Amino acid sequence: MNKLENIDKILIKTAAQDKTGFGEKILCLSVAQNWKEIAGNISDRTAPIKIHEKILFISAESPAVKDSAKFLSKNIVENVNKIVGRGEKIISGIDFGKFFESPPKVPPKIPAQEPEKNIFSKENLEKIILTDEEISECEKKSAGIENEEQRKNLTEIFLSRKKTEKLKLQNGWHKCKICGELCEPEKIICSFCEINERDKMRQRIRKIFYDEPSTTFHKAQDKIFQEMPHMKKECTLSVIESERSSLIRETAARVSFGDKNSDNAKFLVMLLKQVNEKDLTDALIDRAFKELRFNLADRNLSEKS
Repeated sequence: MNKLENIDKILIKTAAQDKTGFGEKILCLSVAQNWKEIAGNISDRTAPIKIHEKILFISAESPAVKDSAKFLSKNIVENVNKIVGRGEKIISGIDFGKFFESPPKVPPKIPAQEPEKNIFSKENLEKIILTDEEISECEKKSAGIENEEQRKNLTEIFLSRKKTEKLKLQNGWHKCKICGELCEPEKIICSFCEINERDKMRQRIRKIFYDEPSTTFHKAQDKIFQEMPHMKKECTLSVIESERSSLIRETAARVSFGDKNSDNAKFLVMLLKQVNEKDLTDALIDRAFKELRFNLADRNLSEKS
């Protein structure tokens, strides 16, 4: 094992032992960088979301892909611990998120002959000068390591990270509006917060339709823009329609074909037809039930009717 590999192993081990959540972010980023090798044939239809309490959360583009990931869960766990953990048991199992996101794109390695295109090149990092206070801060972080060689290696990692942070600030990076971590100039929040906020946004969309089923797409979108302005690019009409459709299917599964008077039945028709309760009619309910006959609780009976 060369020196660089030894440093990587120490960093992964330190991240795995970190209890603040920052270590889990480092581990998840490492998993994302190696996802193609870890997940194999399903890597382009799945993506690692986060690691929490040694559980790797994965998103899948469809139920069928999710089933495939479940079947391969043992291999995925073994590959993560082997490839990223380098023998360390950094995860013990997998679970699944509620949405699919394409695997994070890892910045391509810049060829050695074109270092000028990479702002985080070795040459640029060497130009960054750390203050005595910053160096002391990095040394304190690794002071608890008894082995002298490992302590020096870990200190080098913290010094390199500090230089990278200063270089990012010089190139327009700024603190995420939510967690405070540095993120790219063109972004408002960092990638990890984007994942969490996207989930919150989808839950909020469903709540809007649940509270007022006759809400139009644009009205729902306006509400999200007001409450979560940093999610304007994410809150598309297709996302809103997806959450509304999901709520329709879930509600339909609790309604029988001939049921016209229950609260669930009325809510279902108002949601599907985007009308208020006062505008409900028997004819409208009948049409709605015919449209949804294959999604209703007694769909087998409705298929025969």
